Amino acid sequence: NEWVIKQTLDAGPFGLVLPHFDSVEGARAAVQAARYPQVPGVPDFEPTGERGWSPTVASHYWGLTPQEYCDAADVWPLDPDGELLLMGIVENVRGITALPDILRQIKGIGAIWAGPGDLSVSMGLRGNSTHPEVEAALLKILAICKANGVPCATGVSPTADVATRLEQGFQIIIVPPS
Repeated sequence: NEWVIKQTLDAGPFGLVLPHFDSVEGARAAVQAARYPQVPGVPDFEPTGERGWSPTVASHYWGLTPQEYCDAADVWPLDPDGELLLMGIVENVRGITALPDILRQIKGIGAIWAGPGDLSVSMGLRGNSTHPEVEAALLKILAICKANGVPCATGVSPTADVATRLEQGFQIIIVPPS
């Protein structure tokens, strides 16, 4: 999906939400696809960038010159001055298992979204996103994120309101449209 990441970022968004985030290799490939090649010797050289140069549209939307855009359009927190956010959605059991390694090894992931819908399906619960086992899995994702200093997102449902999610420690709350 490297070309999808490149083409989408070239249109000017400030970040991407990456579904089915469930392997170190996939996370590394996403970070590489989102980054322009780095200047040799910079502290955040790895993982190397593979994004092709075509910043004209994105730089226009950002209100920057192409060179300024290139400097700003790196992934945070890997580049502390980077202004692109990559948020992976952990939405299957493989993702929970891989998440500790992903967050330890890949430093360009700015947030994780604990996604209960597809997670419930992968757990054999057929979309029952409010099932207690799904809730336990969401809290496990949150604990892994906290242990690695990565903000964790989730949505609210009829059984878990915004205040509850904030008390649990989720830092990003996704509220459905009303």
